[in-house]
Amino acid sequence: MLIHVLIGFGLIIFDVFTGTFVMEVGLGAFSALYSVASVFPSFAVGARRLHDINFRGWWQVLLVVPLLGVTILCVLFALRSNPGENRFGDHPLAQAG
Repeated sequence: MLIHVLIGFGLIIFDVFTGTFVMEVGLGAFSALYSVASVFPSFAVGARRLHDINFRGWWQVLLVVPLLGVTILCVLFALRSNPGENRFGDHPLAQAG
């Protein structure tokens, strides 16, 4: 998730320097393209992370609640994974040993 934010900020800076940044929208051509292209992969990674802590991927709907939803999801993403098996399958690192 951090790399996604860093790439987004980098592309916004690139848009400003290339003159494609639109102040009213807050995005430029390159940052908008990246945002659209990364929506579904971002949700997939988020759902997978929530499955690691035994939560359903639908918890990402909290993103529509300004500030509070993002804060709750950041806390959930920072939790440790459940050791062993959960309702979504085995712990992925348990098989690596």
